[in-house]
Amino acid sequence: MKSKSNGWRLLALAAILGSLGAGAFAFDFIRNDNTGLPIKWPPGTVAIRLMLGATNFNDSARVQAEAWNAQMGTPQFTTTTATGSPTDHNGRNELAFADTV
Repeated sequence: MKSKSNGWRLLALAAILGSLGAGAFAFDFIRNDNTGLPIKWPPGTVAIRLMLGATNFNDSARVQAEAWNAQMGTPQFTTTTATGSPTDHNGRNELAFADTV
């Protein structure tokens, strides 16, 4: 009888671990509403304007973008430094600090 009990425990453990893995993997299945395809950047460059207000902050962000590029594959970040204030819905990727959410 003891061997049957251990078999059920192993089966239950496998089911629990399998469901945990499936839940974590579900984040890979986020879909674009218009096409049903996964949301991702297309191959090519992704331009980012660095507007962090200080040279050392912009330089740190540039170094990290280069580190991401080494891991990302076909989309690659390109960075430029800009001044001024970022604005909503201007069609640009801008990285800046803000004092509000």
